[in-house]
Amino acid sequence: MHKIFVNSLPKSGTHLLLKCLELFGFEERGHIGSGLFLNASVKAYLRRFIHRPIDQGCVIGIDTPIEVSRKWLEGKVQHVCPGQFITGHVGYTCDALLLSQKHGLIPIIVVRDPRAVLNSFVHYVLDLKEHVLHREFCQLTSVERYRYALFGHAFETAMLQPLKTRCHALDPWVNLETSLTVRFEDIVGAKGGGDDQAQLETLCEISKYVDADEKQNYQRCR
Repeated sequence: MHKIFVNSLPKSGTHLLLKCLELFGFEERGHIGSGLFLNASVKAYLRRFIHRPIDQGCVIGIDTPIEVSRKWLEGKVQHVCPGQFITGHVGYTCDALLLSQKHGLIPIIVVRDPRAVLNSFVHYVLDLKEHVLHREFCQLTSVERYRYALFGHAFETAMLQPLKTRCHALDPWVNLETSLTVRFEDIVGAKGGGDDQAQLETLCEISKYVDADEKQNYQRCR
């Protein structure tokens, strides 16, 4: 079985794809994102100190990117075994992409209608107290929240990138010929407002890409 790197813009509805991979027999190995470093917890503070970049680091995160130690990033990638996948919100540079190729991971990129991403992001930040922008968002009006989520803003705790910039952050992954890009709208099926035929075709494409049994695994995902 392959080793897989699932990369996406935050709030792109990736959980359904992850569930399918688990039903395909794959095991989740961890996550790479700036949320691990940018919150008020003691663990996050220690991570920022221990895994701070020495010389040249690597950028992780998309909404609120941060530079971390290259050694930490490579350690996360190289410990993914066949039959496992790691998830990430990584963009802007090719560092993580090149490291994943170095260690034999194949990339699956999940994309979603940016309007849905924007709406989901605002509600997510408001609901998650641990989010680095939670306190600031709670102090904003509804209009300000959507304006800043769309156009970006320099908050005291973190820099939120504009939505267009965040979308283009995945360009190096999407443009790679050997990667597979999956639209969230194509895997939700009719029950989620999508199309069953598009779901079937997409799941079969994923099964073939990860070298899984198409018919058996499609029935599991259903």
